[in-house]
Amino acid sequence: MALQIPNEDHFRKLLEIEAVKQGCRYTQIPDVHRAAYSIAKKTGAHLPVYKRPCDGIFSTPDGLAWIELKHQNGQLKPHQEKHLRIERGMHKQAYVLRAKETKRDGLHFTIEHEDGVILSDSKDIEVMIDHLKRFIKPPKRA
Repeated sequence: MALQIPNEDHFRKLLEIEAVKQGCRYTQIPDVHRAAYSIAKKTGAHLPVYKRPCDGIFSTPDGLAWIELKHQNGQLKPHQEKHLRIERGMHKQAYVLRAKETKRDGLHFTIEHEDGVILSDSKDIEVMIDHLKRFIKPPKRA
């Protein structure tokens, strides 16, 4: 049976497992905005919070990258575009990882950079991670 990824959360869990197998790590950034909304709804309190800058951080022995995960044709929200643009301006280490399944081609994993430019397209998540590791450069020393 072919691998299926029904949603972004499943994609994240698969990425976490496969990254460790390749000597890397994917760390999810908690969504405090969602938690604060839940607390405010229950208590009636107003909690000033900010949306997280990205879904998570991908760590390799050579460096780090900000990662935004997308499933199928999910679009970046304005605050996600803003944060990725800021990070790309500083370090060029921000990517959109997408899991997309079509009836004709099956499951594909892509790595996107600025303006949806696809840097890598693979049917295998291990290959996608290997390509991502090559894109991540060590930080420049001052």
